[in-house]
Amino acid sequence: MLTMTLNAEVSVGGSVSMAVLGAQSGLSVPGFGHGDAEPIYGNRLAAPLRFHRDGQTPSNNLTLPAQQQVRLEIKLQPPVQLFAWEFHCS
Repeated sequence: MLTMTLNAEVSVGGSVSMAVLGAQSGLSVPGFGHGDAEPIYGNRLAAPLRFHRDGQTPSNNLTLPAQQQVRLEIKLQPPVQLFAWEFHCS
């Protein structure tokens, strides 16, 4: 399973979210768009990125089909400072 965490300082009115995009198309991978992402608020260390896929409970599993090339788009809604992000594989 692939997961990702962020370290961010998010002030009142701010948020952080991420989308997974197809490398060639630039379109959101189904279930991994900004609209599917659970926004991150507040000052957070190792905040897990979660997505609401297919109306299910939020999941932090970012595992995609093998060999699929993607781009990550991190959306910062100010006021926010992003300090680090980290991938975890288990």
